[in-house]
Amino acid sequence: MGCRNWLVDMNKRFAGLLLMLGVFLTLASGCGPTQKREPTTVEQAHLKVLGIMYGKFMSSSRGQAPKNEKELLAYLNANRPSWEKIVGSAEELLISPFNKKPFVIFYGDQFSKHNTDGSLWMAHEQAGDGGQQRAINIRGDVELLDAQQVQQMFP
Repeated sequence: MGCRNWLVDMNKRFAGLLLMLGVFLTLASGCGPTQKREPTTVEQAHLKVLGIMYGKFMSSSRGQAPKNEKELLAYLNANRPSWEKIVGSAEELLISPFNKKPFVIFYGDQFSKHNTDGSLWMAHEQAGDGGQQRAINIRGDVELLDAQQVQQMFP
């Protein structure tokens, strides 16, 4: 009989733990960045691939950002199969598909200067549409930021 009571008691504790875990996950799912996220489109895939390829460059170079555009383009051209279905050339990958202007890309020391909080931003648009610009991190995440946010994040 004592063994049975112990089993019932354990089942109640386990059920309570699962309930608390469920509540925590529900609450935590509402937390996150305040920036707007856009739905995925071909243009968004372009930005995502650029961020991921920059991150892969850093992984292959012991965490160092590309020194300049030439070094990034050489890496992109050497890894063409990773992006060739999205854009026609490595140079085109460095241009925003939304406003057709080159991205502001952080090379060398600029990368660490703009990422003191660990957010890993690698580029943002020069100018956006409707007062908003897209920023890209090395995980391929794209955030839509207003001009004030861009100025604060990338002075």
